[in-house]
Formats: sequence, structure tokens, C-alpha cells
Amino acid sequence: MANAQLALSWLLVGPSHVIPIPGTRRVSRLDEHMAAADVKLAPAQIERVEAVLGQGAAQGCRYAEAGVIGMETPNA
Repeated sequence: MANAQLALSWLLVGPSHVIPIPGTRRVSRLDEHMAAADVKLAPAQIERVEAVLGQGAAQGCRYAEAGVIGMETPNA
């Protein structure tokens, strides 16, 4: 199973308000992403993913300060 497929599978077993929107440039990757809907993660697998990437694991600004120079958005 590819990393993206694992991530998408994990998102699909999460809360119903979370909707994964994968992006790709290759049809083969699109097929892989779509196949994630058929992956059934075991409870132990879900627990392991959540232990590594649980709530609060991803936080902070979307862009580094240097990356927003010249952007004209109120909430970069």
C-alpha cells in the first residue's frame, strides 16, 4: 500500500465532516487514490496511524514567513 493510499484510507474512516481531496498529475496515481476507498484498515492499524499522526501533529502556519512575501491575502 502506498503512503498516499494509507493516508486516504485513514481519512475515510475518520469523522464524516472530513473529506479528502487528493491531487495528482498521473492517471495511475488517481487509480491508486480511488482504490483507497476499498482498503479496510484494521483497528490496530488505525491506532498506529493515530499514535504517530494524532490530533495536534500537524499545526502551525500554512506557509513559512518568507513564503508569503508578496502575497496579497489577509490570512496567508
